Amino acid sequence: MGCVVTTDHLEVLFADLRADTLPTVQPPGTVAVRQTVRRRRTGRAVLSAAAAVLVIAGGIAVSTGHRSAAPPADATPSVTPSAIPSVAEDPLLKQANVARQALLAGQNGTPAIDAAEPVVGGYRVEHGKYPGKLLLRVACAGSGHFTLTVDAHDPKVEWKKIAQVPVECSDQPVPASTTFTMVASSTIHRMRLADAMDSSGNGGFAYQVTSATGAPLSGEPEPTDSYNPDRRLKLDGREPETEGTARLGRGRPQAGMAPSREEGRYLLLTKCTGTGIATLAVRSGGKDIVTVDTVCASPAGPQTETPGIPVDMMTSVSIRADGADGLLSWALIPS
Repeated sequence: MGCVVTTDHLEVLFADLRADTLPTVQPPGTVAVRQTVRRRRTGRAVLSAAAAVLVIAGGIAVSTGHRSAAPPADATPSVTPSAIPSVAEDPLLKQANVARQALLAGQNGTPAIDAAEPVVGGYRVEHGKYPGKLLLRVACAGSGHFTLTVDAHDPKVEWKKIAQVPVECSDQPVPASTTFTMVASSTIHRMRLADAMDSSGNGGFAYQVTSATGAPLSGEPEPTDSYNPDRRLKLDGREPETEGTARLGRGRPQAGMAPSREEGRYLLLTKCTGTGIATLAVRSGGKDIVTVDTVCASPAGPQTETPGIPVDMMTSVSIRADGADGLLSWALIPS
């Protein structure tokens, strides 16, 4: 299901993006060199204000790297998708798993939210709601520091910060923690990173949310709440120019922004966790250039690679659920 994006919607969106992403912009010099490390996402947004509008029925997170120009486009693209086998995970994901092990060593109770990802400035992921007093524990393997913030979405106030915890990264992660309360009136909750300038691309982190009182938790879970390494894209050392994660099947339409990128031909990777078939369309000039159907399954469907995707500065990506429910991960890699 699509939605109509008005000027007011875009003003709110840009205000949110400025608040979340400007503190994570890295200056030129040695820090900028770290941007060559792959930026990973489910919720990750370092966005261009001149980008095209991306509209989907559900939430979306987008990240972009800063790379040299892609090779010139060929005359005719090849758009035949193919499934690929799994490959070894990258070092940042291994560090994320080390951080998660530090949390598991002191775990008391089954976590309602359990996540492990690379540290990326602009990380933002939406989670479900579990009304009650909760304990948030965070650990980071690597170098640097950041703040993990919890936001609650309320129809009356939009996003409101309800908790935050400063985190130090190290080779031997030491969990940091805080307590906070989720209320039934909040429809959804978001975890995001702030002050991650010196740690972005230099480590992996993990966080878990459990009951602070020991009482059983019940609520409305989201697919992002459970730890599922199978839903990650297998990049095999390839660095995405742009990647994202789209929430399928949510009734609340949202608008996001597609980041600017270099012109050329790209390899499109897609993988879906859930049920049904998700359709990703690469669009330009108001028309679909290429559409790719991806089978959703649990713990994850097969990864699909579609080569020869023509991309320019005005290209956008749209996601159509078509009855699917779950998460669709995608990435564009320069050919």
